[in-house]
Amino acid sequence: MLYLEMYNIQKEFAMSKTKFAFKMIGMMGAMVGGAAKGAWGVGKQCVQIKNMVTGKSDKAKVEAAQAVRDYEATLKDVKDRGFDVLVIGTGIYLYTKSLSEIAPEVMQAYKLAYPNEFSRQDFIDQVSDLDGPEAVLGFTNGLKGKLFEIQYAKNLNENVLPEGYQAVLAESATQPGYDVFIVGPDNHVAETLQLKATQSVDYIKSALEKYPDIKVVSTDEVLTSVAGRDIVAQGSVMDSGISDHQLTETVVSEIDKAQDSFFSSSDQIPLLSLGIILFHEALKKNKSIYGKSFSVGERGLRSILNFKFGMVVASVAGGIAAVVSVIGFNYFGSKAETDAMLFNEYQKMKSLYQQKKADLEKALEERTSWRGKIKRFFGISPNW
Repeated sequence: MLYLEMYNIQKEFAMSKTKFAFKMIGMMGAMVGGAAKGAWGVGKQCVQIKNMVTGKSDKAKVEAAQAVRDYEATLKDVKDRGFDVLVIGTGIYLYTKSLSEIAPEVMQAYKLAYPNEFSRQDFIDQVSDLDGPEAVLGFTNGLKGKLFEIQYAKNLNENVLPEGYQAVLAESATQPGYDVFIVGPDNHVAETLQLKATQSVDYIKSALEKYPDIKVVSTDEVLTSVAGRDIVAQGSVMDSGISDHQLTETVVSEIDKAQDSFFSSSDQIPLLSLGIILFHEALKKNKSIYGKSFSVGERGLRSILNFKFGMVVASVAGGIAAVVSVIGFNYFGSKAETDAMLFNEYQKMKSLYQQKKADLEKALEERTSWRGKIKRFFGISPNW
């Protein structure tokens, strides 16, 4: 029993010595590694001091400082662009939101009644370009007439015509004679109709005289008058069941919406953005007047191009998609620009490092080769 206890004590002592030995080996290894790193650090310091004394580190310091300044300037530019994109994006969103609130049938009437204008500018811009009461009245009447055709054809197709027949609008807004034609099952034109959104019986009579073979469809007001009932009785004029007053009210209401929108014209968005940029640059105290002017020109042009890009996207996919596209384009564009700048700086520093390495190798050769010793003896090469 005593022997067993003595054996266990010796075993524990031996294990303690083994652990102690391993710890000591680990500590000695760490000390050797630290000493090696210290020697390497002292060697680097010697080289760096030599470069500083000989002036070789000046170029590196200047380029590094310039790289830092360029990077900080780029970050400031990115912040400014983010601010500008926020202004432009907000403007595009508010404008397209106002545009989306215009009744779809009125937008369709604008597209069909004024195809050339529609291809150049949207409804709000078109309303803002109307000059004077006469222009507004003419535009209103044009929209009202086309809206009348759209609503009447829709009513025929949904509630009146039998299966296989379809009411179709004339392709051209200035189509002579008829405005709507009815196509049968064999694609044969069963009937053509003139639509007159008017309260004038004389206007209807004039249309019948000009195209006596084409029936006229008109609004409730004119056909419920005494003179209107007389021409209806003749069989060439039909009541549409649509009120001229209601058509006028609908069109005027949408024109008022366009005039009362936050931006009454899309051109106001880049102008507002430019004004905010001017104010933003004016607040910067550490920039010269020329630096501010340069920034206004750069940021202003970027804002205009972002606006044009956003409006193109908005015309296809809507306001939210336009805002997301503008923000995404600028975010990834700015990221790519900063990445490219950092890569260029890396390439510069890599080139500088390679040049320094070549200088050191040349210096070592001058120091150790017999040619270098002879040159140094005669003062041809530096006495490193």
